[in-house]
Amino acid sequence: MVVIAVSVAYFHRQRIVGSDTAKVVAEIPFVIPGIVLAVGFITAYSRPPLILYGTASILVLAYVSKFLPIALRFASNAMGQISIELEESAYTHGASRWLAFRAVLLPLMRRGLAGAAVLSFIFAFNELSASILLIGGGRQVASTVLLHYIEEGLLGPLNSFATIIFLVTACAYGVVMKFAGRSLLTARATL
Repeated sequence: MVVIAVSVAYFHRQRIVGSDTAKVVAEIPFVIPGIVLAVGFITAYSRPPLILYGTASILVLAYVSKFLPIALRFASNAMGQISIELEESAYTHGASRWLAFRAVLLPLMRRGLAGAAVLSFIFAFNELSASILLIGGGRQVASTVLLHYIEEGLLGPLNSFATIIFLVTACAYGVVMKFAGRSLLTARATL
């Protein structure tokens, strides 16, 4: 999801033909409720030529389309804070677009992309409205398991699973913050 967001943001920054359309299309699912998105996916992928209903693939597609706008916003903001002159300097010194992107933009965008990854993961991990309609028989995601425990009144398993979800989320946050070069225990005030 973050890779797609970075690609769309980079194409938009480079003013490649069609990048404005791609950015608008990528941001549309943000205003669509999860249930409506799920019904659209069921309608689109429950008959040939591409039958995905009841598979894990349809969940992945739904999560990517639902939370791509969040990652795209983070990627666009991170890229927008980097001056275009840095890229032009790399081009002047003989770097290709790929090398300028990899050596100049990507290291400077690292923290913004880490934020995009964490926020997208947390939202996708807790998504219920689309998941409830798209899961197939025998498949479960964290939010539907929690809903099942709540409906059945199973407080012990509910508390245990909620603790596991918290630990997984905290570990994901820790890994991304370590990748971004920040300490987990110290807060840095920025003005």
